Amino acid sequence: ARAFAGCESLMSVTFADGSLLESIGEGAFSGCSSLAEITIPASVTGIGVEAFAGCEGLGTVTFADGSLLESIGEGAFSGCASLAEITIPARVTGIGPYAFMDCAGLETVTFADGCELAALGGGAFSGCYSLAEITIPASVKGIGPEAFAGCEGLKSVTFADGISLETIGEMAFANCASMAEITIPASVTGIGEYAFCWCESLTEVTMLANTPPTAGGSMFDGCDALEKIYVPFGTKVAYVANEGWEPYEAIIIEVPPVAMIVTDNGATTNLYASVQDAFDSEFTANPAVTNTVTLIRDYTETKAWAHGGIGNLQGTTVLGANRPSTARLDLNGYTLTGGGTAIEEGTVMTALLVGPQSVLIIDDSSEAKIGAIRKSAASVNAAPLLAAKSGQLGAVAPMVYYCLPTVLNLRGDLTLAGGTIHGAPCSFGGDVVGVIGVGGQEGHITITGGEVVDCFLEGVTPSLGVGGANLELVITGGKMR
Repeated sequence: ARAFAGCESLMSVTFADGSLLESIGEGAFSGCSSLAEITIPASVTGIGVEAFAGCEGLGTVTFADGSLLESIGEGAFSGCASLAEITIPARVTGIGPYAFMDCAGLETVTFADGCELAALGGGAFSGCYSLAEITIPASVKGIGPEAFAGCEGLKSVTFADGISLETIGEMAFANCASMAEITIPASVTGIGEYAFCWCESLTEVTMLANTPPTAGGSMFDGCDALEKIYVPFGTKVAYVANEGWEPYEAIIIEVPPVAMIVTDNGATTNLYASVQDAFDSEFTANPAVTNTVTLIRDYTETKAWAHGGIGNLQGTTVLGANRPSTARLDLNGYTLTGGGTAIEEGTVMTALLVGPQSVLIIDDSSEAKIGAIRKSAASVNAAPLLAAKSGQLGAVAPMVYYCLPTVLNLRGDLTLAGGTIHGAPCSFGGDVVGVIGVGGQEGHITITGGEVVDCFLEGVTPSLGVGGANLELVITGGKMR
């Protein structure tokens, strides 16, 4: 411990190639004010309490490729005023209290791909007033008290897709004077006292949770510019009934509904906060219904689905896992987006997982662009996956079990302008064949870009079938393989 503490003239530290060093002890280099840079060997699994605290000249900290680092101790880099950026290795599971406190020059914090970080300790980045933006990794479940307190330059806080964050600690974002808006993930169940106090530029807060998180008193004290707290459609009553939210009743606003139900006879019935909610309510209980889920504004689907991922509409329960059913979605001229699997740039519909023998009908007079459609669980008698009136198709990606062809049933013209249509392996007499079947009464498929891929597997025999009395396949661009 404190092996080199207070060595004010120490300018560089070099670890031998192949170093087997496992830890850097408490206060090991604290107060080495002339130390300008250091590379931490990949073998190091732990950095101790205040290991580099007060190294005012330390401008560069590099973790060697393949870093095994798991923990960064309390105050480990506190007061490193010259440190401008840091990349946290993927295997780090905990950042201790005040680990980077008062790193006045810290502008960029990056978490490596595959980040395993579970918690940000109290005051971890407090006083880092040059930090302008941060993305909290999906693995983080807790943000400690005062974690970003006094980050006066912090304008943007983004929570990664799929985050399972549960708690935001007391004063976690206190005095983040530049932050104008923030969206709190649906997974959050508790927000501490004074969590956003004195955020003087904060004008808008969006809550994604249908169940109000337990909220500490004076959560938004000193946020004099705060005008709107958005909550999901149909949840305001629950929010204002919660003691921590009741003081903000006057500025709590329900987000307008996203979808409505139109019955076969044209009557408008229920309103829903999300497309997923509409599907769940209308088709899960009774898959035989033929009502239409109709979009009434542009919307980005944010709900998670059972198999993981955000922005996916789950169709296994919606459309029936073991029985035929039909669901109708009318985009009504609006745009539905999401973070679904295989979404290509420019496509606009989220992934929809569809049960066997089930049909999704997309109906939109404005030529809806459709992103990723996935089909679950095999059925040799599978009905069409997609019945589309018109539009652009991004990607069709079957989940492959036994025999599962991709089938498009057209009611009008459909253009593949980007993305990929995937076939699926089917077994015929022992041979594995990649199958894409296109059938219907009438319509045109025009491939102008993207590609048609017969099968996920290498070494299989491709097969593309086109059928239908008045169906035409035109290939003017893109690829087939």
